[in-house]
This record gives sequence, structure tokens and C-alpha cells, in this order.
Amino acid sequence: MMTGKWKMRFSGLLVATIVFQIASSQCIKTINSFDAGEKLSYKALYTWGFIWIHAADIQFTVASQKVGSVPAFIFTATATSLKTFDWFFKVRDSFQSLVTAEQFTPVWFNQHTSEGGWEVRQTYSFDPSGRKMFHKGKIGRRAPVNDTVHIPSCTFDVLSAVYYCRAIPFNQYKANDKLTVNTLIDGKLYPIRFRFLGKETIPGLHGKEKYSCYKIEATAIESTNFEEGQKINVWFTDDDNHLPILMEAKVVVGSVKAYLNSFEGLKHPVKSRIISN
Repeated sequence: MMTGKWKMRFSGLLVATIVFQIASSQCIKTINSFDAGEKLSYKALYTWGFIWIHAADIQFTVASQKVGSVPAFIFTATATSLKTFDWFFKVRDSFQSLVTAEQFTPVWFNQHTSEGGWEVRQTYSFDPSGRKMFHKGKIGRRAPVNDTVHIPSCTFDVLSAVYYCRAIPFNQYKANDKLTVNTLIDGKLYPIRFRFLGKETIPGLHGKEKYSCYKIEATAIESTNFEEGQKINVWFTDDDNHLPILMEAKVVVGSVKAYLNSFEGLKHPVKSRIISN
């Protein structure tokens, strides 16, 4: 039986970590690294010792929608632990986020997650002014929530943030430059800080493939998953897609990785991918 201290909220962590680590402190006006029809698949790996175990699968998709007459994107992310891992920590997660396509303004966010017995059902509705978020839901064993959160401009839920961050012009930053993103996690506003570590070529998940990437290091806030000050690394391709290729982090119990397993419907060619002979 897992104690409260052991609750990793495993795949929710993987989604959120990939999502919330990167964004500029000023809003980016041009979003050009993805389009409707994109599908990304990740393998989530976990270790508590020396052996890495394929623990869960994560999927991200982009579809087109409209808010009235305004074009919009609807993002969906799901995380499901493998049946062979369910006995240890069962995960069935679903996230959805709607944002306007041109201004990239969040409209609403839904989260339905079940992670090791920890249930979360919550929604955010964003005021058109971009200064308020209406939060309603039930988080674990806490009392139901129905309140208003005042937010600064350029604030995102965890799912819309992953797509926003892919628009960052990484080539304009120097090693050790520091940036911040305002992210809503369980209805609370967190300024997540990270630093740019430059470029690095890393192995991919399959065969002899490698990817030329930008590397980011984030400093974790204290939570169920992390101890304060722990480092989280994320690698994004240095082509126009800015695909998250790999995430690595230590958690309260063990370590996690999420590798890009497959992709389709990309807006740009994957020029960062290198196949060794």
C-alpha cells in the first residue's frame, strides 16, 4: 500500500512537467510551430533503483474549433498507465484546453484525472479580459472549489502552456538566460522559473536516431511530486516545430523520463532529426 508520502501522481506529473517548464515573461505574438492535425505520442519511463520501466503512454493532439466566429485550437492530452504498472500506480488522465488561434488566449480548461486513487475534476473558464479565471471543481479530498482567481496577462493552464512555449524563439537566448512563466496548477498561480542551457544533441527513442535540441532547466516548486529546488530538464528540437523530445526529472520517489515515441501531422519538416549510419 502506497503512503501519502509516496504519491507521485505519476503521469499527471509527466504531462504537467512537459507542459509548464517553458515560456517567456512577455507574451509571444506569433504562434507558428504547430497546426491542427498534429499528434504526438510519448513513452513514460519510471525507475526506483537501476532499471527503467515503461510505465505509461501519453498522447497530445491538436484540433481546430471556433469560439463564435473566432478560430481556435483545442488541445487534448491523455495519460494511461500500462496494465503491468497499474498494480503499482494506476493512472487514467485526460486534459483539454481551448485557446484562440491568433491571440493564443486561453478560453477554458478541463481536467479529469485519476492517479493512484487521487481524483481531480476541475474546470477553468477565462474571462475575455485575460485578468480573471473562474475555477470550479473537486481536488482529491479537499472541499469543492468555486472561486475567482485574479491573474496577470499571459497566464496559462498547464496544457495550453506547452503549446505556447513551443513558439519561444530559443535562438534569441544565450546560455544561462533566465525566464518565467505564470502557470495555473490546481487553480493556483505559480511563477515557474527556468534557465536556458544552450544546444545539445541527444539520442532519440528509436535505433540510431538523434535530435539537435535546445536544453532547458527548470527549478521545481515544492509539491506532492517534487522537493523544492529539484532540477527538471526538457529538450526541444531546434527546428521550426520545437518538439519536446525528452523530459527528465527526479521525483519524491524515483525518477521519470518521457521520450517522444511517434509524431504525425507536423507543420514543418523535422530538420533536427539525425540518423546515424
